[in-house]
Amino acid sequence: MLSPSAVPLLLSFAAAAVTGAAAFLALRRFNREEAVASLRQGVRDAVLLLREPPTVLVTGFRAHGKSSFINTACRALAAEAGPMLLRAETSPPVTHSATFDRCVIRASVAGGGSEDEKEEEEATCAVVALVDTPALPEPGNLTTADVEEALSGVPLPECVALVLRCGGPTKDRHAAVKKLADVATAIRQRGLQFVVILTHKKRIKSMRQAEELRREIAFRARTDCVYFIENYTAGNMLDLRRPWATKNNLDTHYTVLMIVRQCVEFAKLRRSHSVVPATNGGGGGGSSTRLLHR
Repeated sequence: MLSPSAVPLLLSFAAAAVTGAAAFLALRRFNREEAVASLRQGVRDAVLLLREPPTVLVTGFRAHGKSSFINTACRALAAEAGPMLLRAETSPPVTHSATFDRCVIRASVAGGGSEDEKEEEEATCAVVALVDTPALPEPGNLTTADVEEALSGVPLPECVALVLRCGGPTKDRHAAVKKLADVATAIRQRGLQFVVILTHKKRIKSMRQAEELRREIAFRARTDCVYFIENYTAGNMLDLRRPWATKNNLDTHYTVLMIVRQCVEFAKLRRSHSVVPATNGGGGGGSSTRLLHR
């Protein structure tokens, strides 16, 4: 048995261990919050370098999380806390798509936290235009014309975010994945670059399964811009004790900001493409116009 004199010493050791663990966790969270804030500032700086807000078209199949991703992106970009505010209309997966018309959501990008930075933020507004479109037809009925119709609306997109679901029935998921090559080809024929966003990542049971899915998506879409994310949804507001609370997830915030930052870069690259006159070397000495990428 422990002697009575040893009990206070053990309690002191236990208290020190708990304090150290709490301090470590607090420091870890602080560093992660700083990383998110730094990335958000990077997005804001990149957007402010553009004359007009970049336009990102968000598309995907019904109930794959397209509109929920837009709501998640708006929350992360604006550094919001508290209740979940919906900019894009969503609905349960068992019903029809809630998006019937093309809708442009102008997502504001928050700046730093100091007073000077807040004043600068009010003077210079950084905005990313997220275009929510009606859901694509079911994979079995999808045609190239359907994809081209989604890409040809106003405003014209400068980058595309293609949203797919990790979970759901295996048959439906495989059908959507098989259509990726056709969708990617239609997007590239428009001269656009795109990212693939895999939602409902909590449905992934292991790292091996996630890596296999990522490789398959990257192979079929012929891109390395593949991201896993867990959207903020209406289900986050179903806490009966605190229905107004939606807890922010640093991993979700960081992933969303990383996706938007890449889309802004793609928009910047697209704007760097220009149409210049080029002289045709034929015998008639005529001239033609072609698209040169610099």
